[in-house]
Amino acid sequence: MSVELGMFAVILATLMLIGATILLTILSICIIARKYKRKGKMVSAAIVMTMIIITILFGVYLWPPNMGPPSYSGPAVAHTLKEENQTYVITIEDISHEDELKYFSYCLTNYQMNETYVEGDILDILNVQNNITFYDNDNNSKLSSNDLFVIKCEFVDTYPDPVRFSLKWKPTGDIRMGVVLK
Repeated sequence: MSVELGMFAVILATLMLIGATILLTILSICIIARKYKRKGKMVSAAIVMTMIIITILFGVYLWPPNMGPPSYSGPAVAHTLKEENQTYVITIEDISHEDELKYFSYCLTNYQMNETYVEGDILDILNVQNNITFYDNDNNSKLSSNDLFVIKCEFVDTYPDPVRFSLKWKPTGDIRMGVVLK
C-alpha cells in the first residue's frame, strides 16, 4: 500500500470515528432533553457543540500539526586545518554520520559570506587535482573521517578579502563546516 493511500485510510477512519462520536453525542443530548422537557435549549446547545467540534476537526484537517521528527540538517563535522606545501589541507577528523558525497556541496566566500567566489558539488572535485580537490581516502563514496579537501594557497590569494571555505548539506543548504583560510 502506498504512503498516500495509507494516509487516506487513516484520515478516513479517523473522520468516521469522529462523525460517529458526534452523532452519539447529539443523540444522547436529545434523549436527555426529552427526559427533562427542555428540548429547545438542549437542542441548541447540541447544535452549537457540534458546530464547534466540526470546526476544530476541519481546522486540523486543513492545517495538521507537524507531528514528525525535526528535519535532518546533515551530519556534524569536526575538522583540522593545516597549511603545507603551498596548500591548505582540511582533514575531516570526525563526522556524526557518514553520508553519500552527492549530498554535499562546497563554496568559497568572503569572510562575511555575502559574496560567493566559487561553488560546486563535491563529486565534481573528487580526485581532480585542481584549485580545490576532494580526496575520498577510504573510497567509500561517503564523507567520512580522514577524507581531505586540498585548496591551493595561490588560488585563495587571488581574492582580496579573507576567504571562507564552507561545506554544505545540499538537501537543506545548511553549512556543516566552515573554515577561514586567510
